Amino acid sequence: MQHLLATVSLLVAGVGGQCTGSDDPACSSWIKNGYCTNAGYSMDMRKLYCGVACGFCNKDGTQTAAGGGSTVNDCVDANANCANWIATQNFCTRTDYSNAMKLQ
Repeated sequence: MQHLLATVSLLVAGVGGQCTGSDDPACSSWIKNGYCTNAGYSMDMRKLYCGVACGFCNKDGTQTAAGGGSTVNDCVDANANCANWIATQNFCTRTDYSNAMKLQ
């Protein structure tokens, strides 16, 4: 019995915290009973079984800010010359500049 419990625990730990992009078919009834906010279930379990419906996961499998993911601010050109560099030097598509340099 202990061996079985250890195996199940390892399997659950291995999939914990993953956003799958889809919810368990029973999720709609669970959320009516407070599943999304019930601290009796770990965040990992809530993400795994009802992540999209609870707002913790996106349909593409990534986490939302509520699920612990990062939020991304709108892009703004940091340098007044950006438009010129794009038009005259193909700045965004050039491979001799790293993505990190392009995002500065």
